[in-house]
Amino acid sequence: MQMLELKVQHDRLSRPKPTSLTIYRNCQMKQQLRLLIAAFLLAAGIIACGDDTTTDPNTPDPQTISDTVKGNIKGIMKANKTYYLAADATVLKGDTLTIEPGAKLIDMSNHALIIKGALFAHGSKDAMIYMGPDAARQKTGSWAGILCDSPSVVSLKWCRIDYAGGIRPDGRPRPAVYYFSNAANTSEFYMEDCILYKPKDDGFMLYGGKGHILRNQFLWNGEVEGSGPNFKSGFKGKIAYNYIWSCTDQCIRVETGSTVLFPQTDVEIYNNTIINSGHKNSSRPGAGIKIDLFSRAKVYNNIMVNTRLGLNITKKADTANCSYGNNLFYTTIDSLQQFFYPADGYGRPQSTDLIQVDPQFMKFNPDMNALTDDNDVHLQAGSPAMGKGNPAYDPDLGCFTAKRDK
Repeated sequence: MQMLELKVQHDRLSRPKPTSLTIYRNCQMKQQLRLLIAAFLLAAGIIACGDDTTTDPNTPDPQTISDTVKGNIKGIMKANKTYYLAADATVLKGDTLTIEPGAKLIDMSNHALIIKGALFAHGSKDAMIYMGPDAARQKTGSWAGILCDSPSVVSLKWCRIDYAGGIRPDGRPRPAVYYFSNAANTSEFYMEDCILYKPKDDGFMLYGGKGHILRNQFLWNGEVEGSGPNFKSGFKGKIAYNYIWSCTDQCIRVETGSTVLFPQTDVEIYNNTIINSGHKNSSRPGAGIKIDLFSRAKVYNNIMVNTRLGLNITKKADTANCSYGNNLFYTTIDSLQQFFYPADGYGRPQSTDLIQVDPQFMKFNPDMNALTDDNDVHLQAGSPAMGKGNPAYDPDLGCFTAKRDK
């Protein structure tokens, strides 16, 4: 911090010796001048108030961030600028990192962006933020992704996160976003209008906290194993209007835990479209939605097409506090119809469900081994999925609806 100094130069020319009255008046004038200048600087925000202030996690720190990112960081990654992750980079508790629209964070060798403070990565529809490996390593699991350790808030909007899930020291892959709430379970997580493409394991794994996941795309999540969105250990919030294609295990997974039952995971799951998932690993058949291990959920208005299992509410879930209905199930493989509600689970078909009903997407590729997503899951005019939703959430089913587009 620099101090502004006011230096007064005395006229070195000879002057008559001042009288006591003159000296008194001159002192008064100088004091008034000093007060005037101080008032002006204070109004302009130039005078600092001391060094004992703390960083407000909701206010971006103006610190300049180098093009080469590593160590402890805070401040702003500028719009449309490229940054290179040369080692693990950490936002400390009490600090804030803001990433502006169009910025790129390119990892050079399996490094992580670690958040212990606050992250606001807010792109735009026309200028998404990109996070991924360098051009020579465009394959699943090439970088560690985002690791969140007791953050205050993590907010991702219009971000694309590619090829995350790099191998941990114990040999297992990481989720693209690995998130642990603070001990009070008040950490916040928000994801809107993002794309998570080809992580080696889960799209994200949230241990506790609160927040929402809205209007995202989870594409080809998990190589040998791995879910899409995975909620654990007391997370509370909602996941809605997401498109999920080609997950290995569960596309949406909700559980509290097998031994620690509180805080309880509690998620509203509605208006998601899930296709061609749960088939990559024959030893681990995946569900479109799985509710398990003393978790509770409300599950409505979802479309599940060609998922290995449909809605799997297991008997280990908090079944007394689970509600569901108005979901559409469809498969192009007749033998999979029996698994829309697995027989060994708690869930059963509801009168409001649409069972083996083609939702009539604008374009649908039923190939469950496809390596690229060429589907358009907007509904055709007159689709049977229109007008069949639980109106408490949306009159229509699936992720693209008139209500969402408002």
